[in-house]
Amino acid sequence: MTLEIRLSVDKPDLLCQEGRDCGLTFRNLGRETIPVVPPPQSMSQPTLRVVDVKTAAETIFRERGSAVFRERPVRLGPGRSLETGFDLRRAAPELPPGEYDLSVLHEETGSESAPVRLRVSPSLPTALTLDGVQSRVAYGFWVNPGSDGSHLVRTRFDFLRGGGIAEVRTIGATAARIRPIPSLFPNRIPGESHWIAWMEGGVFKAVHFSPLSGPGPIDSFPMPDPTAEIIASLHSDPEPESGARPLGAALVWAEGKLRSLALAPGRVTGGPTWELPGPRPRWMRNHEDSTGRRTVLFARCSNGRTSLYSVPWPNSDDPTTRLLGEWAGEWVAAGSTMDFDDRVHGGVLLWNAPEERWQCVPWTLSAAGEFTSRAPLAVASAEDGDFDRAHVRVSATGALFVLLRGKGAAWRMWEGRLRALPEPIAHAGGAVDLGFSGGSEPVFILGRAGTGFHLLHPDGTPFPHEM
Repeated sequence: MTLEIRLSVDKPDLLCQEGRDCGLTFRNLGRETIPVVPPPQSMSQPTLRVVDVKTAAETIFRERGSAVFRERPVRLGPGRSLETGFDLRRAAPELPPGEYDLSVLHEETGSESAPVRLRVSPSLPTALTLDGVQSRVAYGFWVNPGSDGSHLVRTRFDFLRGGGIAEVRTIGATAARIRPIPSLFPNRIPGESHWIAWMEGGVFKAVHFSPLSGPGPIDSFPMPDPTAEIIASLHSDPEPESGARPLGAALVWAEGKLRSLALAPGRVTGGPTWELPGPRPRWMRNHEDSTGRRTVLFARCSNGRTSLYSVPWPNSDDPTTRLLGEWAGEWVAAGSTMDFDDRVHGGVLLWNAPEERWQCVPWTLSAAGEFTSRAPLAVASAEDGDFDRAHVRVSATGALFVLLRGKGAAWRMWEGRLRALPEPIAHAGGAVDLGFSGGSEPVFILGRAGTGFHLLHPDGTPFPHEM
């Protein structure tokens, strides 16, 4: 039996952990019928031979097909061809940086394709920003400072059983020191595309990314204030059934004002503006409920007291700023998330100087606008260390988590009590954040120089990953 195999790889230069669509053509050059099972139904195809160009080390990867499919061979008659394909990341997960020769084997006939040269570049995650949805799937946006310039990248994190790093896509070139801010749809609206915006040299820049059509054009809008700050999250309209890119919107704090911007493929235009008198907020967050109502929460600190406020977007008819709560203590960090019922759960981390301790205030804002808060909870004392980095993360069920790191010291986590974390979490030098499995079980997201992101349980064991 003579079986010809042709392999093609879309863009053979890729980032570590990045997937690629691979084309596969089987052609029967013999006189006998050959049974071929195409991916993903096959429990053995594609079988890949991966040879490290530098060391000549060889690895064989065998695809393990999905259990929901039964193997159904295609009977390939003489002269007939079968065109199929597979995802490189599923077939050969997480190739480390290097150069490789990739070929496909059909072990039943002993046939093998000509090799394709792959070049896998190191992944150096910086400036990670999550989209803010504490659900089974989260998207992270970050900057990879490569030798050919910096690039904006999107990673999909799956927190399902057997999940892991599900997708890595390079969006486009950007400056090295930016903070990407992604969009969200109105609450409970599903979708996989995003608007992403960032400030670059006093200029607002935005791009839309869809997994189907890729990145759109990068559009710019000059801001009068070089210290302008984009408020997370951006807004995105629901994805049209036509597959067209949805419209979006952004809110920017600049010169004591909230400035709205309308986002459309190919252009950014200015919108309504509201005055926001007072000192610059220490923290700001936008939430949009299932009715499309958008509310900005922001915190200010003055004279040893921290205050939390809410204000509608400038497209509302009521520009009233509302004081939600006020507490003794210097602002340190804050976090919030919206649950399925449009409730916003949050926490404010404070430094209580007289008592020399860090405290966290849990609070909830109901869908009807009713605000409730609990008494401050003790997180750590001055004896526990001099912390210089802090993150507050909130699960979809309202569970509060605080990550703290001292100068030159290890990360520690508070979830009702402060506890030490094992390696490699404790002294992680790259991006560190939290996602949640099953609604409230924390999963650490660690960025490592060279090999990208890794998901770990708080005890340091890998988060389940079955491709």
